[in-house]
Amino acid sequence: MKSTYLIIVASILLVIFAGAYYLMGGFEKPELTIEEHISLYMVGTYYEGKLDNNAYREKVAQAQKLAQDERITGTFSLYYYDNPDFSTNPKVFVGLVVSDTLQAFPQDYEVRKYNFEKAIQAEMRTHVMFAPSPQAVNEQIKNFAKAQNLFIKTEYLDQVFDNSHIRTLVRIDVERSQESEKI
Repeated sequence: MKSTYLIIVASILLVIFAGAYYLMGGFEKPELTIEEHISLYMVGTYYEGKLDNNAYREKVAQAQKLAQDERITGTFSLYYYDNPDFSTNPKVFVGLVVSDTLQAFPQDYEVRKYNFEKAIQAEMRTHVMFAPSPQAVNEQIKNFAKAQNLFIKTEYLDQVFDNSHIRTLVRIDVERSQESEKI
């Protein structure tokens, strides 16, 4: 009798957890599209080095706090100049994507403009707890680019709108992609 009761309780819990996982977007994959002519302004600080140290974590925490406190109207973002999966000392611009560059920024922040002639956009509307890993998203982007006969660069932007909306933009190497289309 006890084992039947345990099986029923376990089954109910499994259904509840599976439902929560589904509702939080656990089965969702990023929506991949090709976007053109995107210009973004970003305010923040430049960092070069390992991503598992206090200096990097402090820069990230400061930018997240500015976004959360709404002292700066913008979206917490990380612009990677090279893929941290393959670089021992990645170069990252940590800050916020903003529409108004006349806001008051911290003294150590600078404004940078990023133009994407063409980019692959991976849009995820799933809770960060259930979102695919950055490596899995990068792999899906690479497969998408390959299927579209596109070459991608190592530069990309991650924007975290909130805990359930993340966007990644990866630059397309337009010149190399156009050359492959001629063949």
